[in-house]
Parts: sequence; C-alpha cells; structure tokens
Amino acid sequence: AGLKRPNDPALTKLPELLAQGQASGVRFTKFRTTIPVGAPEANMRLNARVQAQQAKLTQEAGLLPIVEPEVIFDGSDGSAATHDLAASAATTTRMQELTFEALDEAGVALDGVILKTSMILAGKKAAEQTDAETVGVETLKGLLKTVPAAVPAVVFLSGGQGDDQATDNLAAVTRISQTRFAEVRDAAVTELRAAGQTARADDVAALTQAPWQLSYSFGRGLQAP
Repeated sequence: AGLKRPNDPALTKLPELLAQGQASGVRFTKFRTTIPVGAPEANMRLNARVQAQQAKLTQEAGLLPIVEPEVIFDGSDGSAATHDLAASAATTTRMQELTFEALDEAGVALDGVILKTSMILAGKKAAEQTDAETVGVETLKGLLKTVPAAVPAVVFLSGGQGDDQATDNLAAVTRISQTRFAEVRDAAVTELRAAGQTARADDVAALTQAPWQLSYSFGRGLQAP
C-alpha cells in the first residue's frame, strides 16, 4: 500500500522519505501534480519543474519515479469541465512537452521513468463529448508529439471518467497504436513540422511502432467486475 504525504512545494522532506521507503523495500514512487485545461504557461512550467526535481531525487535514491502531470478533465479542481477536445489536446500536449523538457534539463534518465498521464478528450460537462476512437487517435498523436522514445512505458489515469468510458478509451488507444499507427504518426509529423519542430518530427517519422509500452494505472481496472 502507498502513503499519501502533505504537499511540500520545496520537496525538502523528499530525500528523507525516499530513504525510508527504500529501506522498507519500496522500488518506485508516484508524484502527482494537477493543472486545469487552459492553465497559464507559467503554472505548467512550475509543475514541470517540480516533477523534474522529484524525479531526479527519486532516481538518486535508487528508485523509479512515476511522473504524473495530470490535466483535470472532470472539474474536480473547481474548473468548469466544459472545455472542448482541442483545448484538452493543447493543454495536455503542452504539459507533457514541458515536463520532458524539464526532466531533460534536470538530468533525469528517461529510460528510468514511467509517465502517468491523462487521455485527451473533451471535458466531462462539454456539450460535445468525445467518442472512444477519437480519444484513441488524439491521445496517441499527443504522445508521439511529446514523449521521447527512451521512456519505457506510458500508463493512463482515468481522471474521473466512468468505468465503461475509461475502459473503452483505454482499449481505443491501445488498438489504434496497433492498427492505425502509421496514419496517426504521419499526422503528428505534419503538426510538428507546421510548428517548426523539425528535429522532433524527424524522430517521430522514423518510428514504425509505438516506442513505449501502453497500459493503465487506475484502481477500477483491477477492482471493478
């Protein structure tokens, strides 16, 4: 079982907690930050820096960090949860992009990190909801645009989705990574080149399959019938 700890913005207590955890047989940690769709860039950068700092400290302690920069979908943070698909894609991809920039700058070994992230879909109270196939396409495209191939695994949080919705969307991401990979990869490359991200576009264009393992990290996946 895991332990929840109070918020410690300066991470001053983390080294001690990591040492205690390792001595107790802990092998990995999960550190969650949250951001609403449409958050200011400065807030996203701050979250990214905190994630990079905790990941670096975790690796230095000999543990594997699960990095979780969650983008809130359901309004549980007090946001309206009426955002559309495009807004979700913009915030989620930017949050992931900034997180990996910060991890790289901090000297975190990306082959020793797991990303726990949000699926890309319209807000829970949006007028137009997102079907599973579109969630799969947009989520995979967002990952291709932002997550380096060195990262071994990406796991998804449910983020307030219903049981069936979370399961259907997870299945769609996995299925599309296998059956429509080239199509989605090419769309990601086109968007990256349009944004002037030539080096990243070249890296993605060279892929023949998703470079990371895809799975889930939400309790209902184990507990629900």
